[in-house]
Amino acid sequence: VKELSYRDLTQRLYNLEYLATLPAREERSGAFSSYDRRSRYDDETGQYQDWAANSDGSGYLYKEGESIVVFEKDGPGVIWRVWSALPESGHIRIFIDYQREPVVNIPFRDFFEQFNKDIPPMNFPELVPTLSRGRNRFIPIPFNQHCKVVFDS
Repeated sequence: VKELSYRDLTQRLYNLEYLATLPAREERSGAFSSYDRRSRYDDETGQYQDWAANSDGSGYLYKEGESIVVFEKDGPGVIWRVWSALPESGHIRIFIDYQREPVVNIPFRDFFEQFNKDIPPMNFPELVPTLSRGRNRFIPIPFNQHCKVVFDS
């Protein structure tokens, strides 16, 4: 498996030559979402069931005290994009590689409005756009061994 620097990862966002190349055979991709699982396609009837169900933000993996764990994955890996329809209240903590202290520990809305304490994200408007009222963050979050994302209300 090829080792990638953070610079290598960020170049994957804009390097046209890379974007036109298939990923390496050992690379895997996926999506992790809190979509409403009631919306589904029924193979037997050929019909969509509960297609208007809209409890998208209510999903989580498990509770940890008063917090909820919304993502947990062994690595290596990268969180390429985080999206929220209406990030309002709440707090996000991201733990990387079993560290006791989170690498991200801020109000959820600030996650889309602050890059770090010194650099506001408006310096990176293409990486934190607001599209169709939803907030997006395309700043890669790499991890080697493990990643866990926790929300607090």
